[in-house]
Amino acid sequence: MGRFYFIIVLLQAYCLWHAYSNNSERKWYYLIFFLPAIGSLFYLYKNFYSRENVSKLTDGIQGLVDSGHEVRQLEEALDFSDTKKNRCLLAEAYLEHERYDDAIELLESCFRDFNLGNNDVTQQLVKAYYLKDDFARTVELAEQISEVKEFDDSMEKVAYAWSLHHTGDDTAAEQVFSEMDGSYCNYRHRFEFAKFLNRSGRGERAGEKLEEILNEGSKIAKSERRQHRSVLQEASVYLKEMERVG
Repeated sequence: MGRFYFIIVLLQAYCLWHAYSNNSERKWYYLIFFLPAIGSLFYLYKNFYSRENVSKLTDGIQGLVDSGHEVRQLEEALDFSDTKKNRCLLAEAYLEHERYDDAIELLESCFRDFNLGNNDVTQQLVKAYYLKDDFARTVELAEQISEVKEFDDSMEKVAYAWSLHHTGDDTAAEQVFSEMDGSYCNYRHRFEFAKFLNRSGRGERAGEKLEEILNEGSKIAKSERRQHRSVLQEASVYLKEMERVG
């Protein structure tokens, strides 16, 4: 009985997550929540009635239970087809599981085996070395792609700015943060900029930046605000904590 109950709860959680991710009609939330077994099964039937979709659903549920499932799948895919894309996908999964050395080794191997178009690999390496706290190497790699369009407004560029800070170059760090500081965009980047300003002893300016972000967040469309909800909530909490301490 306990095992059956666990499966129903798991299905319910997955269906609610899927409904939210796909902006499903409100009726589905009521159906899934108040009739967990029947509602979830009906939702699955309506949204996954094909062999391909059932396979995806199975993988999704297994991934919730087994955090290493995705990694093993990607390792098998790489064994079957050793391509640059498969190496990068597996490296990203390694990063998510904090296997930084494995990710770096895999990405570095792309430079040996794939000669063209490696700016994307370099950008992924910027993230990997930053997560490993190798800030000098992060700066070195980031400067190699600083003029690449895909690097602009990326989270890897945020990692570059923080790495400059950690290596003692706050002037350059502020310049990089400023390049991503545009109105009604880049909320995560600008939140990180505010944290940088605060840590650099400019709390007043940091507070202004946070208020600017939150003010914009209150004016954007509901759908867009939902998309940025996480960072807006973090910015609000951070501002309150600054005001409490200050």
